[in-house]
Amino acid sequence: MTEVLKGSSLKWTAKAHYAFEDVKNELTQAPVRALPCFDKVFEIECDASAVGIGGVLTQEGQPLAFFSDKLCDSRRKYSTYDMELDAILRSLEH
Repeated sequence: MTEVLKGSSLKWTAKAHYAFEDVKNELTQAPVRALPCFDKVFEIECDASAVGIGGVLTQEGQPLAFFSDKLCDSRRKYSTYDMELDAILRSLEH
């Protein structure tokens, strides 16, 4: 895609079509959430920005639950560290 944006012509081949279909399927299908197993380690991945915060609870790479929220004006003044901590804490609450 980078080469096409630079001005090269696009040659749509069977290989390109299959790659496009794979990407389309990955982007349009929601991940299947699994049931938790309390004998295994839980992991939480969080992210924060000036727009919102969110987190995903996983086990062995499988999503179990997720949290996402827009930031209110007072929280936008937080430092990056504080927003990340807020994302962790609020994700664990849910």
